[in-house]
Amino acid sequence: MKQIEALKVFVEVVRHGSFAEAARHLNQPTTTVSRKIKSLEDELGVLLLYRTTRSQSLTEAGEAILPKAEAVLASLHELTDSAADKTHSPKGVLSVSGPATVLKNFSSEFARFQRTYPDISLRFEGTGRYQNLIDDRIDFAFRVGPLADSSVVARRIRTMSNFVVASPSFLEGKSMPSHPMDLANWPCIRSHIAGFEAPWVFSHTNEGSLQVQPSGNIASDDLTLCLEMALEGMGLAYLSDHLVERRLEDQSLVSLTLGNWEPVSRDLFLVYQEKTYLPPKSRAFIEFFSNSKTLLHG
Repeated sequence: MKQIEALKVFVEVVRHGSFAEAARHLNQPTTTVSRKIKSLEDELGVLLLYRTTRSQSLTEAGEAILPKAEAVLASLHELTDSAADKTHSPKGVLSVSGPATVLKNFSSEFARFQRTYPDISLRFEGTGRYQNLIDDRIDFAFRVGPLADSSVVARRIRTMSNFVVASPSFLEGKSMPSHPMDLANWPCIRSHIAGFEAPWVFSHTNEGSLQVQPSGNIASDDLTLCLEMALEGMGLAYLSDHLVERRLEDQSLVSLTLGNWEPVSRDLFLVYQEKTYLPPKSRAFIEFFSNSKTLLHG
């Protein structure tokens, strides 16, 4: 079991970013942690971590071994749980991140999951910022595609339609735009993530796709605030169906028709680290949300 203990120490050092933090988490002296890492390296015959006086980083061998070490520990944990757990019910803590508006929209599903698996605790982080699952210790993330990170497993949950919307009071007395390029002359409520403003993307059956960079006096990283500003008549907004569907039904917002140009739909994915052996809590989460009719059909 010495190798297993050394693997656990190795994984904790990587997760916490330092020998000292890992030692505190494991309630072991820093010298013991350092000795176990050195013993593991001697056993494997490779250097796992580059060390400096202030930090350490994974070597190429360390990067290759890390996911295998995590898989071994997860498998052992599952084996231990199966032998000792009286109820065989998935348990533990899952960290879930995603855009705050997406997480809020699926709150009823999270509640249903919690009732189904009361021994699993959910920790949410609502953010539009891209997060590295390993560095930020995130188990699952809801991300809007297309996805650039090919190192994660991505399961498509549903397609999200986009709309260009405005309040009736804002549109009153104005000549309606008939082409996406007309929007450059309109006050728009812009959205951004960490300062990056994504263009509004449109598609046409015969003419392909087109990107428009909106202009206007209001920009926010909170899509709920963008929605509220649109309701207040402050301009046009480019928002997803889960935000505007009810507002379109009660006619507090109007969807603009721009000839044969349609706002491009985007897919919502559930992403997680690729592992050979996933703990029961993770498998339960994947199965539940992959089969959720609310998520699949909006």
